Amino acid sequence: MVRVSAALRRAWGRDAGKLAWILCWIPIMLGIYSGAAEHAKIFRNDPRYTGLALLRNAEAHNTFAQIEANPATTYVIAEQNQLGNAWLAYHARKSKAYITAPMLGDIVLHPPGSLLPMVPPGIQNVAVVITSGIQSEAAGRIMPSIQIDNPQGFDADLIKKWYWMGKTMGIRIVRPFTDPPQAPYALTALASPGLGHPTLLRRIEVINSTRGERQEVVIRDTGPIGIPLMLAAGANRIQMTLIEPSSGFVTTPHDGRKLLVRLEDIQLRYRK
Repeated sequence: MVRVSAALRRAWGRDAGKLAWILCWIPIMLGIYSGAAEHAKIFRNDPRYTGLALLRNAEAHNTFAQIEANPATTYVIAEQNQLGNAWLAYHARKSKAYITAPMLGDIVLHPPGSLLPMVPPGIQNVAVVITSGIQSEAAGRIMPSIQIDNPQGFDADLIKKWYWMGKTMGIRIVRPFTDPPQAPYALTALASPGLGHPTLLRRIEVINSTRGERQEVVIRDTGPIGIPLMLAAGANRIQMTLIEPSSGFVTTPHDGRKLLVRLEDIQLRYRK
């Protein structure tokens, strides 16, 4: 290194220091240029960086200020963005608040004794909030959250996620709105009979445990299904039980599961 510096001084004279300064800054500038596109995402509404974009969102700041100014209000936080949930929960720290999402990243939000318990059944007199402000159910911007409890787990690829139902599957739906006490929704999915039985007929009993309602869904081929539901405020428990066929099941080799009904793209829509 000393020989290089001496050679530069001999070749460049007084300009050797300037050359050394330029040579030092070249890799720095290349590093800045190569990372510019990634850094710019923070200042745009890139979906992967929307949590950071909240820091410069005037609408979100107004919502935070409104929550801070009304600590006596009970809030149900129904934001879809995880970092948005975290910011709203922080600003609601002086209020009673619930979060509809079951998880924040890898953190389970509703373990026993949690400071943010799950939304209880029959909850009343709450304000449903997302980062853009207090919401109404009729506006349709917030759907109740869905949590699937399938004993056989789920499967997924890079594009979609699906569930193989065996004999039973549970669905926990949290409706954050309290007025009216009950509201009409439809649970939709793409359903198809699986290889767990040689016949194609699948008859499923659907029980809304919260309201005690029962109905049947019949599946004979691949296609969309829609299950009308009246959802109460707060938590609703939906239990799905296969009632036909009732025997002659086939277990998948090297898997051990009974692949009886495939359910994909499970969603809720509001029925006006």
